[in-house]
Amino acid sequence: MSNSYFIVFVQILRRNFKDIIAFIFSLHKILTPCIWSIIMKKDLIIVESPAKVKTIKKIVGNNYLVEATVGHIMDLPKNNLGVDEKNNFKPTYVIVPGKEAVVKKLQQSAKKANSVLLAPDPDRE
Repeated sequence: MSNSYFIVFVQILRRNFKDIIAFIFSLHKILTPCIWSIIMKKDLIIVESPAKVKTIKKIVGNNYLVEATVGHIMDLPKNNLGVDEKNNFKPTYVIVPGKEAVVKKLQQSAKKANSVLLAPDPDRE
């Protein structure tokens, strides 16, 4: 680039500098919340007990979302066998009555999370 072209380029840049800066700041205002929400998504840890939520939050701090199911939220249906014998004994699960609100809350939290980590109790049932 010759020196005269460079001078012309700098003059054009000076005239439009305020417009360029205004444009960059307008993009910044629009893009920052979107980028921030993507970058700052947290992982969700799902446990059974609300007491465990408090304990785990002390350990992981604000780096994770921690939610409780307050017991079991899914079970086999009571009115039939609950497995499909013809489809390799595939289980059929239903939401435990009264746990619909908990499931909805967990689904909403999962949509906001990067990933979901399940931490169930080692039940024998």
